Amino acid sequence: MTQIFDENGKQINLNKLDLLSNKGSEFIVYKYEKDVVKLYKENYKLSHLSPEEMKFLSKLSTKRILVPSNKLLDQKGNMIGYQMPLILGERDLQMDSMQHLLQELCVLKNDIDLLCEYSVILMDINPGNTIYNGNLFLIDPGNYLINELDKVIFHVDVSKLSIEEKKKLLIGRNYQKINELIEVLLFINNDNFDFYQKRQIVQFFIKEREANNVIYNLDILKQYFDSNLRITDSIKKFVNEYIKDDPNEKALFLSLFKK
Repeated sequence: MTQIFDENGKQINLNKLDLLSNKGSEFIVYKYEKDVVKLYKENYKLSHLSPEEMKFLSKLSTKRILVPSNKLLDQKGNMIGYQMPLILGERDLQMDSMQHLLQELCVLKNDIDLLCEYSVILMDINPGNTIYNGNLFLIDPGNYLINELDKVIFHVDVSKLSIEEKKKLLIGRNYQKINELIEVLLFINNDNFDFYQKRQIVQFFIKEREANNVIYNLDILKQYFDSNLRITDSIKKFVNEYIKDDPNEKALFLSLFKK
């Protein structure tokens, strides 16, 4: 392996690199002391992200949506990867209290708003890039697009939009991705409900966001979920009270799904 240096010229001790993963197409991932080191694979590079943009990201003080903390360079000064904080101690989200989750989603909201303010577009928001250890961390939002709405918005000509219109689109998209993650973590991956019930829950959230003109699922959770219960019990109570089965619709839906 080539010599590796951080942006301050400090050499990374290769003997302290502990391989975590080599499965992805983009990075080889190592544990390094209290950090994660992500090195580009030979044929991959974040070509749209410059060293200056990487440094810009490292200055953002997020608490739950992790951003690079230090870019990594080879002997010639080429960026070959970056460091991030190491998050350990994963545990079952469903067994924690709904009140604690609501608090975590408030912290997450502050991160989302900060990234939106600096035109950072969230990417790769999915359970595989999420760790819950009492705090809800998004450990790798992917390629870290900055002010590049045209790469994720295709239904309008972004170049013709005003600054305000672009900001509104960016905020809406970032919250959409977080909402989808919340729904997967709480409901879609929940074995207590069938596909029809999961669909009904997601539709409930969509209707409530539209009816109340809100963009974040946190507002719906605060209104309809019992914060005094464990998450799993709060969800069950919510489903019993607000998600009503239509036997005919359910039978039709499940038959279509099986096909």
